Amino acid sequence: KKEHDSQRETYPFVNNLRQREIFVFFGGFMEKEVIERSIKPYSKEDIKIDLEQLGVKKGDVVLVHSSLSRIGWVIGKEIALIQALIETVGEEGTIVMPSQSGDWTSPDYWQAPPVPKEWIEKIKRELPAYDPLYTPTREMGRIADAFFRYPGTIRSSHPQVSFSANGKLAKFITDDHALRFGLGKESPLQKLYDLDAKVLLLGVGYDRCTSMHLAEAKQKYLLTETQGSMLDSGWTEFEEIVYDDSDFEQIGLTFEKEKPVSRGMIGQAFSRLFPIRSVVDFATEWMDKNRKSMVNLSKEEFSKIYDTYMIRDFPEDELKPLAMILENPNSYLYGYYEQEIRGYMNCVFQQDYCLVDYFGIFEKEKNKGYGSKLLQLLLDAFSSKTIIIESEVPYDTISEKRLSFYLKNGFLQSETSILLYGVKYHILSNKALSKEEIEQAYSLFYPEPFRKAHFKVFE
Repeated sequence: KKEHDSQRETYPFVNNLRQREIFVFFGGFMEKEVIERSIKPYSKEDIKIDLEQLGVKKGDVVLVHSSLSRIGWVIGKEIALIQALIETVGEEGTIVMPSQSGDWTSPDYWQAPPVPKEWIEKIKRELPAYDPLYTPTREMGRIADAFFRYPGTIRSSHPQVSFSANGKLAKFITDDHALRFGLGKESPLQKLYDLDAKVLLLGVGYDRCTSMHLAEAKQKYLLTETQGSMLDSGWTEFEEIVYDDSDFEQIGLTFEKEKPVSRGMIGQAFSRLFPIRSVVDFATEWMDKNRKSMVNLSKEEFSKIYDTYMIRDFPEDELKPLAMILENPNSYLYGYYEQEIRGYMNCVFQQDYCLVDYFGIFEKEKNKGYGSKLLQLLLDAFSSKTIIIESEVPYDTISEKRLSFYLKNGFLQSETSILLYGVKYHILSNKALSKEEIEQAYSLFYPEPFRKAHFKVFE
């Protein structure tokens, strides 16, 4: 009752239900605004005509990304749009839409918004198991949300990045959706690529073009993380790519300057139609040439870097045996990739902490800004973590430059230092750290016998 009273104060509703203004939202717009922006009401038949003029044909397989509000006021709303799509491709065709469930991902990575750390384990324990019939989508829009519930639609089994399909090839497209790399070669996207399906961007930009994630999965080097979700068997973890759509709009606009793209209006929504193979192949090549990224290195690749560079980059008493680095289950091996690997980083993760154990740029690549780029990518990728870097207390020009480099790249120097194997280090981090927090972090990184023998914290 208090909630309804509050709404009456906020909105000038009247008591007569017939006269009451109903606030219905369409992709961020209230229905009243959509009506005011509409030239006319759009029917299912109007939309079918526009789809055909754009190039959607009988028998087509079409991956659809859409915005209902951009079309204008539609008679029958999202249901009319879904029916128009299905009827346009006919019985021999298939309509596909993403039906992703961002709420069924690991809460460790939630940032929009994050949840308190103390909630995470309970969320993992109590989250309902994913069910393709009713697990809700997140930020997919009204059309995609209605589509996975529409009669005859089949939804794939992936708890986070599922796709829904309706039509002749719906079962084939949605079957056997692998958990690992959910937008990769064992996903509906790869099947759509193999079928040479079409992509329809209906009132949305290339930033919504999910098929470009398949291009990410095809890259030689990837950045991955351990994801998880609740299945019938319980909380299940799997390896997933850290996808990045921040350059999709740039890729798409470049793509349509060089490749055929059908452009036109569906209702009042500017729309694009193009082959999925064309955009995925273009994006794959573009990413390889233009992306600057932090990537995972295999043990074999890191071993070569260790034998070629690290034995020269670090004093013998500071360099751990290679086997110790590779066999640590909390040790992760990264490289900086810009058309080729330019540098390396070894990070050790424990709970909320990330210790940058080794970091270097290849000798021939130094003084080109690669070190700063890799650090920034690390900060972006693990913004929720407390990232710790050790820098020797300066004793010569090189150590002074090293400390200055970290400070220039946004790291904060703690008033607390450490003594490790007799060497004094300043502690730098992306967050202000107290002596107690540093002691807590290192109690996770090193066992107590080691700390007693080789480690000390002081101010």
